[in-house]
Amino acid sequence: MIRNIILVLLIIYCSFYPSLSQTRLSLSLSQSASNDWKTSEVMTIEAAAGIDTRQHFSLDTLSLDIALKIAAGVLKESYSGGNSYLRPTDNDITGEAILKYPLGWAVEGKASKTSTREFSVVSYLV
Repeated sequence: MIRNIILVLLIIYCSFYPSLSQTRLSLSLSQSASNDWKTSEVMTIEAAAGIDTRQHFSLDTLSLDIALKIAAGVLKESYSGGNSYLRPTDNDITGEAILKYPLGWAVEGKASKTSTREFSVVSYLV
């Protein structure tokens, strides 16, 4: 039974083989230190990661475009008094799916669904 399901899914994937795909991965790390009269000495370290992918599947005249973007980051602030704070920076998940089917000479049917989610965490004293 499970073998038949896997075979059907493999056939569906091969028939919808992505004709255009783009994936971008980004990683960043930054560090800074400042010293002023109001906040004393502050050292910050920020790390962020993101992935952005787009897939295009087509089966005859029916096409499906899928886009997914995920970004996550964290910032650590250390003060000269010994306090350190860890807080999120850019944390979001965005997905989009567009299904297209040409209906004639100048008409193209399109259905789309877009979803955006943000997740956040309160600052932690480290």
